[in-house]
Amino acid sequence: MIQLNDYQTWILLSRLCLADLPAGQNNGFVYMLRKSDDKEIVYIGETGNLRQRMFRNYIGGVGGGTTERIHAYLFDKDAFWNIEVAWLKSTNRKADEVQLFEEHRLRYGRLPRWSRR
Repeated sequence: MIQLNDYQTWILLSRLCLADLPAGQNNGFVYMLRKSDDKEIVYIGETGNLRQRMFRNYIGGVGGGTTERIHAYLFDKDAFWNIEVAWLKSTNRKADEVQLFEEHRLRYGRLPRWSRR
């Protein structure tokens, strides 16, 4: 079971490189975005392709409604320079994402501010 405290390595999105991220779609991942100044977790997500999610979707703005919303938070609100990302491999990424949501809700009394569930 993955927990919020399992995330050890955080990288600023503004400094993220392709080489930082695992290649391919062969693994699942759960990831979190947080503010670098106060360490508030603002988003929890899951994906099969972390490179695509970060670069094509969130930074590039290509995708559906959630992608557009996260892209807008990053760039319209000028948060891009203050957001860090961390991820863990997951064999059951959807269940791990739900577990992280529940842990966050129990700890903080709400979902992360950029999450809608």
